[in-house]
Amino acid sequence: MRRVSSAREEAPAGYRHEDSIHAVSPDSSDYPSARMSLDQYCRGKRTVIQNSSTSVYDAVRALESNHIGAIIVQDAGRVVGIVTDRDLALRVIGFDLDPKEALLHDVMTPEPATLSITDSEEQAIKWAQRLATLSTKGSSNT
Repeated sequence: MRRVSSAREEAPAGYRHEDSIHAVSPDSSDYPSARMSLDQYCRGKRTVIQNSSTSVYDAVRALESNHIGAIIVQDAGRVVGIVTDRDLALRVIGFDLDPKEALLHDVMTPEPATLSITDSEEQAIKWAQRLATLSTKGSSNT
């Protein structure tokens, strides 16, 4: 598992850790000048939302047709999980489940951590710090 602190060590010249709360354009070599809000970064991105009773087969078709790698799982307008292409490979194929019978509820990662597009920078920083703390507690590489 990659140590959280290693991301800071590998950052390009001129990049400050405080800038990491903002998304960066992938074709930019100058991070600070490419700073954008989360709202700006998310514009135009494809997001597929399905309910937990959707079949794995239908979810895979949605991933493929939209050229994406994850589906947000919602029930009654509330995010209840996330399913990635890796989840599908490991949990469906790995456990020999029938994709037409298995449901997203059976293979999703439940209750993912979320951040609202309207949350402040301070809230996002606290959220990221909590994740960094959680990810390093169980790691022997810290």
